[in-house]
Amino acid sequence: MKFLEETSERYLAQDIVPGAPEHAPAASGAPVQVYLVAQPLVGWGLQRMVQTAGPRFQLAGVSARLEESLPILERSLPDVVVLDFDDGYGVEDLRDAYHAMRAKVLVLTGVTDPAFLTQLLHAGATGVLQKREAPAALLRAIDTVGAGRVFATESATDRLFEVAARSAARRQDGDASRIASLTLRERQTIAAVTSDASAPVKVIAGRLCISEHTLRNHLTSIYSKLGVTGRLALHAYADQHALKGAAARMGRDAR
Repeated sequence: MKFLEETSERYLAQDIVPGAPEHAPAASGAPVQVYLVAQPLVGWGLQRMVQTAGPRFQLAGVSARLEESLPILERSLPDVVVLDFDDGYGVEDLRDAYHAMRAKVLVLTGVTDPAFLTQLLHAGATGVLQKREAPAALLRAIDTVGAGRVFATESATDRLFEVAARSAARRQDGDASRIASLTLRERQTIAAVTSDASAPVKVIAGRLCISEHTLRNHLTSIYSKLGVTGRLALHAYADQHALKGAAARMGRDAR
């Protein structure tokens, strides 16, 4: 589940195009070079679609199997590789191919489970098109992937947003619980540590009127509760969650 959430957030941070927009010419004006990987019957249909779509697209080649295409693609990488994923491939095959050639791969699949999309994206696919979509969606998907953007059908994109939203909500709840677990002394320690990034432990301990050993114990407990490692990460966490001012105010109130 963790990789599902991480993948959702990573791709939602990019320009995901649900269902894809209308064609937008590439900045260079050059046609999108398309390489097809599919068995002859399916490949013939895909080839005809690309070749009759006009000057926007140009067929770079066709292979029946992914393993046959790799030597060719390593010599001359097209803008988009369209892969019929249902021809006996697994997620590991896609991952290996991506690491071998770093191509922008548009996966065609008949699988309708939206969660499957995240596995393919995690393995290196730049886009996923379900075979139940209309033929025109293929050209929109190729155009989108060729422009370097992530393509996903609307239902799959909804799934990504749903997963990412749940993940973000859980993180917020977790942060609130972690911060609430801090003792008053630990909050005072955060205020002292984050108020002077360059101050050595000895100086900070003196300001808190505690020993260096005790300060280190406080820091160890703080790091564990907040899930951070080291003073630099503590500074970043305190900035992100507005802990610096709050901790400092609590320290003054306690005095």
